[in-house]
Amino acid sequence: MADSLSSTREARSALGDATAVYAPTRWAGEGRSRIAVSPDGELVVRAGVGKITLWRGAELTASPGTTVTIDPEGGAMTGVSLATAGGRTLLALSGANVAGIWDVTAEPALLQAREGGGWTSAELSPDGRSAAFGHEEGRIELVGLDDPGHPVAGPVIQTPTAAGDDPVSVLSLQFDGKGTLYAGGKGYTIWRWALGGAEPRALPPLKYASERAVLDMAISPSGDQLAAGTYGRKAFRWRLGSGDPSPLKTLTPFVSNVLGVAFTRDGTKLLATG
Repeated sequence: MADSLSSTREARSALGDATAVYAPTRWAGEGRSRIAVSPDGELVVRAGVGKITLWRGAELTASPGTTVTIDPEGGAMTGVSLATAGGRTLLALSGANVAGIWDVTAEPALLQAREGGGWTSAELSPDGRSAAFGHEEGRIELVGLDDPGHPVAGPVIQTPTAAGDDPVSVLSLQFDGKGTLYAGGKGYTIWRWALGGAEPRALPPLKYASERAVLDMAISPSGDQLAAGTYGRKAFRWRLGSGDPSPLKTLTPFVSNVLGVAFTRDGTKLLATG
């Protein structure tokens, strides 16, 4: 329709008026912001540069939210995840200088901090009983949350590298709710581990046709599909079941890198951002 309009100021204004949607600027946030939503949809957290902003209930459209400084040095936040466990709402955060787990049921309270900097991803399991933190040196640190108020350090996974190669940053993490952890960061590959035993057990990695790293992953609410967004302007998908994952149709092309993916609550649609 736009192609048939006259190239005049009046025509462009009419098109803009007809298609524009009001959106408060707080929705967008800083350019490097990341968003997480609690399982019940009652809490939204935006992680930006050194700070997080929380909205509860109807606050998202009625107030600027509550902002809390996480990193006084102002480092970029690289991962944010929410889950509920034991009557608590838990928040996992990673960033250039900080990473840890917070109880955000009421006022944010730090439960456990990871040491050092260089954290590149953070993820909570759907049941809120485990957390994983990815690092730029290629390791993944697991945390047990059987008692949500007292996190316990778990095993450390080192992602595999070929002889002589430098470690690859773990840019994305995802639990499938059935005891498998997925990790992205290396081109052509999504690593997998089974977490049911005393130590993580490496599973055959998923392969995809791109040298570009996976930036974000999502699993459908029913647990039967995995989606992965990449630097290469593509979203790869797999069918998950009792056997090995099977590839589904790749979604392409996007006009930019796919920085985030998420399924709708009914699992019928996949949202992608770039």
